[in-house]
Amino acid sequence: MKKLILILAAIIGLASCGGSDITVMTYNIYGARGLYKAEDYDALAEVINARQPDFCVLNEVDSCTQRSRGTLNYEELASRTGMNAAYAPAFDFEGGAYGNAILCRHPFTERRHILLPCDPAQDPEGGEVRSACFLKTEVNGFTFWMGGSHLDYRADESSRIWQANILRDFIKGLDGHIFFAGDMNAEPDSRTMATFSEYMQLNYRDKDQKTFPSKYLEEEPRVLIDYIMYRKPDKKIRLLSYEVINNTASDHCAVVARFRVRR
Repeated sequence: MKKLILILAAIIGLASCGGSDITVMTYNIYGARGLYKAEDYDALAEVINARQPDFCVLNEVDSCTQRSRGTLNYEELASRTGMNAAYAPAFDFEGGAYGNAILCRHPFTERRHILLPCDPAQDPEGGEVRSACFLKTEVNGFTFWMGGSHLDYRADESSRIWQANILRDFIKGLDGHIFFAGDMNAEPDSRTMATFSEYMQLNYRDKDQKTFPSKYLEEEPRVLIDYIMYRKPDKKIRLLSYEVINNTASDHCAVVARFRVRR
């Protein structure tokens, strides 16, 4: 019996060494708009803590704006989730900044911040610049890059496609396993998502996994615009689950995906 137990323990040990499960979340927090009391930040954190992600991309993140009463949205949430935070401002706003952030459960070794301008043909004067945040970390011997962004919102897709191509060129230069997530402001059949699908694996289970709006606006989700992806062709990553979380803490649903990464 003792020998059998040792054999089983060895098998379990080998299995555990063969891969790692990673949970990724993306959550547009609506600038924590109107949610400046501690208990309201707690509501946002509760959505995140319920799934215990390794990475959580945050969109529409205020830093020291008048609208957010001088708070740093990402630091408020980092303190409530026990995660590390990095911020990538996109533009100055109301005395502070507006952009994207990533919460990471692991220490990160590198941070990159890139700007995503609009298509010059659409916006000769520059339009509204967006940002992307990227973090590099090691988890169980695996190297991961987690990236996140929030693309142009207008009906004309030109700037979103422009931004998706900037991201393609940037991601080409990264090593390891690469995840990317956020509010793409584009539905699955759009040219924007077709551009992403050339170099990223889209992971939603079906097009009925709508992500906007949420119960915050007392409506049912109508469109799928928030995504979690990984770089193609990464044969070491397998999707285990993909879930949309309706909630009343933000106007967007949160999205969470769990992956197994093997050696």
